[in-house]
Formats: sequence, structure tokens, C-alpha cells
Amino acid sequence: MAFDGTEGSFTHKQHAASLTKKHRTDHPESISSQFFGKEKLLHLLNHPDCVGIRIYNSKSDEGQHGFVVVGVNAEEKDLLHHPEGAERSVALAAPAEATSLILVNGPCCPPSCATENELNA
Repeated sequence: MAFDGTEGSFTHKQHAASLTKKHRTDHPESISSQFFGKEKLLHLLNHPDCVGIRIYNSKSDEGQHGFVVVGVNAEEKDLLHHPEGAERSVALAAPAEATSLILVNGPCCPPSCATENELNA
């Protein structure tokens, strides 16, 4: 099966609230959410082959839960760098910010939480 960019579905607030509440109950040690800025997400989505994003659960060496976000192409493959990025980053010692399509380290909740609402209360 290939991805076409229409995957996923929208849901009602009540359904989403029940999903997030169950996760908080079952995993009290985990973060509730993590924020990623529009500029960074658009950087992923603007890759010419990107049809969507994939979100991986993660855990740092210090035990901090989080997410790793990557762009994905129609063949369901993660887009880990710009097409010319791997060669350019080695040749020019370019920073990951210039070549990587792997997004991490968004502010976590807690402490950077939204105002209380149905998804986080």
C-alpha cells in the first residue's frame, strides 16, 4: 500500500479526550504532549517527496519521553535528509539543521502545557 497524503481522520473532541485520558491513566510517567513549531513542520512537509509525517515515541538516556517526527514519502519510507543532504553534510560539515529532516526536542508538557482543556485535563 502506498501513502497518498490523505491518511488519518478527524474526530470529535469527546473521542480525542477519551483517547488522551486513557493514555495519561495508563502511562502516568510519560509526557502529555510535545509542541513542534510551524516553521519546523513546514520544513519537513516542504520536502518535494513528502506526503505526510510519521511520529515515533522516544526516550532519552535521562529517561525523558518525547517524539521523533519525520517526513514520509508515498512509498512509506522515512525522509531522513534532503536529497543532496547526506553528501553535502559530510563534504561541508553542514549543521544538522541545514540537512536533516528529523525533528526532536520540542517543548514537553509538562511543563509547557496548553491551557486546561478536554485533551489535557
